[in-house]
Order: sequence, then structure tokens, then C-alpha cells
Amino acid sequence: MHTQHSPSAPAARPGAFANLSIRKKLLLNAVIPLLLLGAFAVWLWGGLTDMQHRVSEQVTAKVQFALLAKDLERNVVQVQQFLSDVSATRGQDGLDDGFKLAGDNRSEFLANVERFRGYLKDQHADGQLQALEAVATHFEVYFKAGVEMAHAYVDGGPEQGNKLMPNFDKASETLQDGLDAFVKDEITKMDADVAGVGDQATWIKQAALVLSLCVGVLVLLASFAIGGSVLRPVQLAADVASRIAQGDLRRRAIPKTTDEIGVMLSLMGTMQESLRDLVSQVQLGIDQVGTASSDLALANGELSARNERQAAALEQTSASMQQLGETVSHNAANADSANRLAQQACEVALSGGQVVAEVVDTMKGINETSRRVSEIVGVIDGIAFQTNILALNAAVEAARAGEQGRGFAVVATEVRVLAGRCTGAAREIRQLISSSVQQLDSGTALVTRAGVTMGDVVSSIERVTQVVREISEAGRQQSASVSEVAQAVALMDEATQQNAALVDQTAAAAETLKGQAQHLVQAVRVFNLDGSVALA
Repeated sequence: MHTQHSPSAPAARPGAFANLSIRKKLLLNAVIPLLLLGAFAVWLWGGLTDMQHRVSEQVTAKVQFALLAKDLERNVVQVQQFLSDVSATRGQDGLDDGFKLAGDNRSEFLANVERFRGYLKDQHADGQLQALEAVATHFEVYFKAGVEMAHAYVDGGPEQGNKLMPNFDKASETLQDGLDAFVKDEITKMDADVAGVGDQATWIKQAALVLSLCVGVLVLLASFAIGGSVLRPVQLAADVASRIAQGDLRRRAIPKTTDEIGVMLSLMGTMQESLRDLVSQVQLGIDQVGTASSDLALANGELSARNERQAAALEQTSASMQQLGETVSHNAANADSANRLAQQACEVALSGGQVVAEVVDTMKGINETSRRVSEIVGVIDGIAFQTNILALNAAVEAARAGEQGRGFAVVATEVRVLAGRCTGAAREIRQLISSSVQQLDSGTALVTRAGVTMGDVVSSIERVTQVVREISEAGRQQSASVSEVAQAVALMDEATQQNAALVDQTAAAAETLKGQAQHLVQAVRVFNLDGSVALA
């Protein structure tokens, strides 16, 4: 029986990106953000470099000409200072160099004005250029009035000089007003340019922030796109594996890409086809196994009928075995009685053993007493010997001493002590002898008890003999029962022979099943599983 293959819809043609390998996709996932960040870094570097150059040029020029405007003010002040000095000293005592110094400052002032004029023309600052020309004109009037006033002071004294001082002061005030306005305007322009540089830096920061966000969004979009191109085929492969694990072999996944996942899906499809063919072969084999099983079941039915006849024979055997069991039970009871009697005999024997042990202990006591008596007798002999020696010494001392009988008294004392020891030893001998007599009496009593015990043993042995006689009778009854069992066994043997024929039939059916099993094994061997054991 074969499984029907469900038709698969034609797959859409994959794009070039989808056919890239996973390694290349992951590489793109890393390279694209790096390229975007690199482009952003280049743009930011160019913007910052341009801003740096512009700031450097503008700051250099503005600061330079702002300082130059201050130099104009200094030249005006110096001219006034030198001309005032000449007017005050009237050029006396060698202090007439004020005109020269004032002229030098005038030349420096005009040179600075010329530099300003060229710069303003380059900047196309017409308003500032007009203001500069007015300052230059006012300076010439101021310088001329100052020189005339100084000459008046030198030539005519204060009376002539004071007349021209108002003209000089007025020219100075007019020049100062115009110069102050010009310098203030230059400083204001410089501040505005610096502020413009700050605005440009702020714009670059904002643009960098916006571009950073854009780069981040592009990186996220690229990551999602690349991740989706990797995850979707993986999810599809997981779904296919899940269906195969659940036994659904009807649908085959068609890979839409040629990357590693697509190759894996293609291989999984091939595996699915192999599994489908394997299942078909297994189902066919199962049908054949079912037929063989039916034949085997029929044979087993016949075997069951014969087993019933065998069961009847077994019932008869069971009855015989029951009788045999009763006989055996009787023998068991007799055996228990014999066992108890044997235990009693054992106890009697143990009692006799204990009596004998006591007799032995008594004899040991007698021997110990005898040994002690021997030792005491030895002591008495020693004392007697020493007594004789002391008596001899006393006699010698008595013969020598004459009136001095002290030594004799000492010897007499020792003799008395030895005599006391002899008396104690004699008393102990008497006690030991008395104890020996008592122990001998006890030994006699024990011997009597041993005789009684041996009589009990004889009586027990007679009873055991009677029990053994009864056991022999029970054995004859068991022999008759065994004959009946032999007949039942003969019937069972006949049934066993019939069962042997059925076993041959069962073996043939088993051989058929074995062949089908080998066929199934060959079908399963199509798959090569690492680490698995080949089926036999």
C-alpha cells in the first residue's frame, strides 16, 4: 500500500539575495553597517575639516583687523600725546622730536588705513569702506589742526596756542567719534562671524544626530531583512521536521532558496521520500506477517485442544499427587516426632556432657588440693630444718656465752616463731584434707547422676526406633502412589509427542515471519544513522 503524494504549488523564483549563503548574508549584516558608518564618518570628517579651515581663516582675519582697528586708536592717541608734549615744552631742551614721532604715527595710521581699505574691498563691505574713508579724512583734519596748534605753542607760546586748541579738540572729538564707531563695528562683525561659526557647529551636530539615527534605522532594517531571510527558511525547516516527527509524510517542502537552508530542505525532502517508500514496504510486510500470524493462530487452536486432554490427565495426576501429599504429610509428622525425640536425646547427651565436665572440674580441684598439701608439707620440712639449725646455734651460743645469754634469748625467739608457722601449716593441712574429702563426695554424687542420665538416653533411643518403623510403613504407601503417578506421566508423554508436531508447524510459520523480518531490516538499512547499531 502506497501513500498518495499531495501536489506542491510551484515555487516563486527566488531573488539573488535569497540565494546567497548564510555566511555571506551574515557578512553583509556586518559590512553594511560598517559601510554606512564609514560614509557617515567621512562626511563628518569633511564637514569638521571645512569648518576648521573657515574658522581658522575668519578668526585670523577678524582678530588681525580688530587688532588693526585698535592700532588706529593707538596712532590717534600717540599723535595727540606727542603734539601735546611739543606744545607743553615748546620744543625746548631738545624736546622738539614730537613732530617727527607724530608724523611717524600718522604714516603708520595711513598704512593701516590702506590695509583696511584693501581688506574691505575684498570683502565688498562698502558701508565699512565709507566709514573708513571718513575716519581717514577726519584724521587728516585732526593731524593738521594738531600740528598747527603745536607750532603756535612753540612759536607764540600759550597765548597763540590756546587760540588753536579748540579747533584741535573739535577735530579730535570728531575723529574719535568716527573711529570709535568704526572699531565697534569691526568688533561686532567679528563677534557675528564667531557666532556664525558656532551656528555652523550646531548645525553639524544636529545633522550628525539625524544621520546617526538614519544610519541606525538603516542598520536595523538591514538586520531585520537579513535575519528574516535566514530565520524564515529555518522556521520552514523546523516545521517540516515537526511534521515528519509526527508521522505526516504527505507534503514535501519545496525550497525557495539555494543557500545552506535550501540545500537542507532539499535533503529533507529526499529523506521524506525515502521514509514514504520505507513505510509502504513496511505496510506490505505487515500484511504478509498478518497472514502468517493467522496460520499460526489456527495451529495454536489445535494445540489448545490437545492441551485440554493433557489437562485432564494432569487432573488425575493431581489426585494421585494429593494422596501422595497426604502420605508425605504423615511422614512429615513422624519425622517431626523423630526430630523432637532426637532433640531430647541431644539435650540428654548435653546434660551428660555437663556432668562429665563437672566431674572433671572436681578432679582438677582434688589435684589442686593435693598440690597445695605438697607445698605446705615442703614448708613444714623447711621450717623443721631451720628449727634444727637454730637449736644448734642456740646450743653453741649458750656454751660460749656463759653469763651473757642474750644470743640464746634471740635464738629462742626465732624458734618460737618457727614453731608458730609450723602450727599454722599443720592447721591448713587439716583444712585441705577436709576439702578433699568433700570434693570426693561431690564426685561420687555426680557419677550417680551420670548413670541416671545414660538411662534416659537409652530410653530415648528405643522410642526413636519405633518412629523409624512407622516411617518405613509410610514409605510403602508412597511407593503405591508413585506407580499411579507413573501412569499419568505416560499420558502426558503422549500429549507431549502430539505437541511436538504442532511445534514443527509453528516453526514453519516462524520461519516465514523471519523472512519478512529480514526484508524489513533490508528496507530500514537504506538509512545510515551515525552511532546506531545495524539491525540484524
